[in-house]
Amino acid sequence: MACDTLRFEDTGLSVRQRLAMHKEICQYFSCHQMIESMVESSIAYGLHRESEFSDQELFEEVVTQTNENDNRLRVILREFVNREKLQLR
Repeated sequence: MACDTLRFEDTGLSVRQRLAMHKEICQYFSCHQMIESMVESSIAYGLHRESEFSDQELFEEVVTQTNENDNRLRVILREFVNREKLQLR
């Protein structure tokens, strides 16, 4: 099964659990590592500081939305424009 065909929305699992399951099932997850690195860097840039544990929920939400939308850069950008936490800076 390909990474882009997996959907876990209706499993009742948390975002963290769904991401962990998705990574375990996928043969290759280098794309995920690249997206996660990009999101983490973007959060740090948007907050004008290094990302912290308290930013984990924001990180997971953005990564999930990105994964659900074919890992497109425009999804990352849209998520950041729409996040109140990042607009206050």
